[in-house]
Amino acid sequence: MKEITEKDVIDALHRGIAVYMEAAEKEGRENTPWEKEQIEYSKMFGKKIKRNSHYFKHIVELVEKEYIEESIILTVTLFEFLMRDLVKDHKNLWFYFPLLRFSELPSDKKLIIRKKIKKFLEEGKMFEQYLINIHLYRDAPEMEIEALYHTFFDDERDIDRIKFQNLSDKKGVKEIIKFLYDIKIIDYLDQDKIKARDKWTLLGKLIQDRHNIVHRGDPATLKREEIIEIINSVGELNHNILQKLIHFQWQESKKQHALLMEKYKIKIN
Repeated sequence: MKEITEKDVIDALHRGIAVYMEAAEKEGRENTPWEKEQIEYSKMFGKKIKRNSHYFKHIVELVEKEYIEESIILTVTLFEFLMRDLVKDHKNLWFYFPLLRFSELPSDKKLIIRKKIKKFLEEGKMFEQYLINIHLYRDAPEMEIEALYHTFFDDERDIDRIKFQNLSDKKGVKEIIKFLYDIKIIDYLDQDKIKARDKWTLLGKLIQDRHNIVHRGDPATLKREEIIEIINSVGELNHNILQKLIHFQWQESKKQHALLMEKYKIKIN
């Protein structure tokens, strides 16, 4: 499959919205709740793509104008946005369930994932909150996933229990991406393992620089070219992970489509 570009995604989102709107108009009805949810999700996803593009360009402009401290603060903020979005916006892809459903897995595979969830949450001291959420969301079709989502993200109080600016904590970004997607962030920074490790170290320095600037008023220690390298690495990291998730979702959607065609005996001439 060819690489999916930003324009491909934006165009696909627009086409999806148009299909839902046109179907409702043609049938003389309002969009169903599910259609409305898909439309809002598409609009939100499109806005985030445009937001990210704006900040990538803006950070480079700041570096070129020698606003080093400001560019470092914004780069860490953008990194946090990107990593949070990878986790928060794709819960239907967590653990790569066949056909995107946990409830339809065999019992033995469900048990494996439940044990994995228990181990991760106990290490991050979040398992008690998860048990509370299991009770709250026990009537949800995907109870375990809803409970896990609300353990990580308390939307009612606007609280994240994952530290997306932390690279090493048990609740940090490296661990959550590995846990949910079996992806080692460092491997997605560069195809060359040595370069990837160097970029990981540089990213850690950037985050430390940001902390020292914000909390102690220290001047930046990173150079212009290092910041540019990091912003490029962050963009590459986000792009590479998204490619994997989108490709998986695309393949699962094709499977779902084929099953529906078979179920209703639809033939394409």
